[in-house]
Amino acid sequence: MSPLNEAGFHSLGLQVLSRLPASDAGQVVLVSSARAGEGKTLVSRRLAQALVEQCTGPVAWVDAGSMHAEAAAGWAELLQGHALDEAMLGRVTDGVHTLGPGTRPAAQRLFQPHGVQQALAALRARCAMTVVDGGPLAACGALLQAVDGVLLVVDAGETRREVVQGALQAHPVASERMLGVVLNRRPSYVPAWLYRRAL
Repeated sequence: MSPLNEAGFHSLGLQVLSRLPASDAGQVVLVSSARAGEGKTLVSRRLAQALVEQCTGPVAWVDAGSMHAEAAAGWAELLQGHALDEAMLGRVTDGVHTLGPGTRPAAQRLFQPHGVQQALAALRARCAMTVVDGGPLAACGALLQAVDGVLLVVDAGETRREVVQGALQAHPVASERMLGVVLNRRPSYVPAWLYRRAL
């Protein structure tokens, strides 16, 4: 599916919710890609905005893929075991609570399962739905096993089939966690190999 407008993102949100396993706790969706520059940040932000209207509870967007640090505490501190306080989730845009990357790069800590699970548990306890804007699959580390679902963004006009296949082979996503593929910047046709995997 190629959610290029508001109706498309609304539909994407409904499809994501229908594919997630039932849970009493908040749920976490990771938005990733085979390589950088696929458009996953835009897709993850717009998905979070759509989910605000579809969830009964707070929705958060987490910048877990940024290589840039901020002055405020955020994702990096959460991975280090800091409590998720009001200051971290205090920024609200279009109804979405935003958790920035934090004061230092967190790339190494994404490969430490215990820290990742603790960070996501804090988000699940606070938010009905969390959308994580992760890096490419190779940089997601333990997130791939800790989230409830993974949405893969593919630049349909630029990314070759072999690139996507190679990324998924090197960093597999369990079938029960793969929610589908979003075709970003889709041309007027859909390549057959992508159509079979698309939402």
